[in-house]
Amino acid sequence: MQYQEAKFVILRQYLDYGQDAFARLLNMSRSNLSSLETERIKPTVQTLIRVCVGFGISAELLVKGNVQDLITQVQAFKSKETIISRLTDLTESEVQKYSDKIGERTKLSRKAKGLSQKQLAQSLNLSQSSISEIEKGKTLPSVDQLVALSETLETTIDYLLLGIPGKGTEALVMAVQRRREEFPEEDENDFLKLIATLKRIWGNANEKEKKWIRKQVEEVFPVFIGEPEDR
Repeated sequence: MQYQEAKFVILRQYLDYGQDAFARLLNMSRSNLSSLETERIKPTVQTLIRVCVGFGISAELLVKGNVQDLITQVQAFKSKETIISRLTDLTESEVQKYSDKIGERTKLSRKAKGLSQKQLAQSLNLSQSSISEIEKGKTLPSVDQLVALSETLETTIDYLLLGIPGKGTEALVMAVQRRREEFPEEDENDFLKLIATLKRIWGNANEKEKKWIRKQVEEVFPVFIGEPEDR
């Protein structure tokens, strides 16, 4: 994947910040920011989370979209003052709350896709132990791995990274996930089977049927589908 690190330059310039001030805002060293902007390194998962939450932008857009669409989204929804305030107030523990869930969301999406850890690992040219470490939350995926995971598991970067479901099967997965959090004593395999069933039905449904499915899920599971996880 060719990552557009120039987007970080655009975001910094949008705030009228120099590298020193912007690096502090992103809780990184100036040298790392400089390396990021000149494409010598790629952003960490934590940096992606901080930027997406602070600027209020889509992770898909930040990682895979074009610069102009990124600028348009930032300008349309957030003032510079709001962005600066969000980034200033965003703590490391809040960022970690997002990153701690990546493994769980990866596992749920893998199970819903009907893949074993070995099969997923082979698809991504990774070792099975690497997938296991990610799912257990012991390691975080790189940006490239995050993109590959989202594509292989047919989900979105926003869901894996931030827990924000899309209009499709991510919303169904998340609804069931919240149900499991409310009733942890229930068997995990039952939830995973339910997710797989919902995704299979969803994949064969037309638009009218999808609206009905979403309505039923919303009624069974008290969740606002389409809303991000609590921050």
